[in-house]
Amino acid sequence: MFLETTLQRNSVLVEAALDLHRTRRITPNTYVIDVDAVAANAAALARSARQAGIQLYMMTKQIGRNPVLAKIIAQAGIHRAVAVDPWEALALAQAGIALGNVGNLVQPPRGMLADLLAHGPEVMTVFSLAKAREVSAVARELGIHQPLLLRVAGPEDLIYEGQGGGIALNQLDAVAQKIASLPNVEIVGVTAFPCLLYNYESQQVEVTPNLNTILTAASTLRDLGLTITQVNAPSNTSVATIPLLAQVGAT
Repeated sequence: MFLETTLQRNSVLVEAALDLHRTRRITPNTYVIDVDAVAANAAALARSARQAGIQLYMMTKQIGRNPVLAKIIAQAGIHRAVAVDPWEALALAQAGIALGNVGNLVQPPRGMLADLLAHGPEVMTVFSLAKAREVSAVARELGIHQPLLLRVAGPEDLIYEGQGGGIALNQLDAVAQKIASLPNVEIVGVTAFPCLLYNYESQQVEVTPNLNTILTAASTLRDLGLTITQVNAPSNTSVATIPLLAQVGAT
């Protein structure tokens, strides 16, 4: 997918991978990663975020079960992880990586909530009142307080196949009031995906309707008297787009 760009920007990595394969020091289907590049990129992102007043989570995806790389990213200044799925979250936490956001794209099953909450994620994203009730019940059993992000969906939002779900914007007021009344949980923010996308025609990263949805949602929740500290706007986060996120009101 990124081979052409990698050849342009880091041909030494490709040459090293070929040499390692030819000399049988690695087997086929082995990940070869330029650790120095990962550290430099993470440091650049962290520096840009500090300048803009934005908080970052690392999203490790394909390397999510590699604690060596996750620790390098944390050392570079991005200290907490957002996990794609609950198994990745547990692998990262057990390796000593602090959890930032759990439940971002995949809602954790009820049977895994106790293990996840015990690791103290900064926030947990919920797509529904039903999931918020589950988190509330488990948090109460554990005797802890769990901050929540609400995943919100508007009628014009871009939703990828297989990634549906979220609280409808026109139902947010009623649902949020019910969640806010639950014990041991607190609504602290909103999120959606994707909030920024690259437009190949204009060759610019542009905001999506999803971003407008969460900005509207944050305003709605504040009108209810809730303290909203996180407007989480993922997708295409880079040194180039962090100032845009800050400008539009993402945190």
